[in-house]
Amino acid sequence: MAGRKREPALRDLDIYGLVIVWRWKQKHVAESFGVQPARVSQVVRRVRAWIDACVGAWLFPGRSDLRFLAALDRAQIRFHETEENPQNVTIEAAWLTTALT
Repeated sequence: MAGRKREPALRDLDIYGLVIVWRWKQKHVAESFGVQPARVSQVVRRVRAWIDACVGAWLFPGRSDLRFLAALDRAQIRFHETEENPQNVTIEAAWLTTALT
C-alpha cells in the first residue's frame, strides 16, 4: 500500500489501547504516562489515522476497539496484558519484542 503510514510508537499503541479498549479516562492515562491530557488526545488521533490507513475506516463501524485489534493483526503486532494491570503490557512485533510498564 503506497500511502500506508508507518506503525505508531509502542507507547502510543499502549496509550490508545488504554483509552479505547480499556476505556480509561484520558486524564488518568495522561497521569500514568506523565504527559498532558492534550498529548493523549493527540496520540489517540494519530493512532486512529494509522488504523484508518491500515484497515480502512469502514471496518467495524462504531467499534474502534475491534478496528484497533484488526490493525494490530495486520501489522503483525501482538499485545499481551492482564486484566489485573492493563498498563503492564508486552508488545511483540516481527521486528521487536519489548515490555512496557
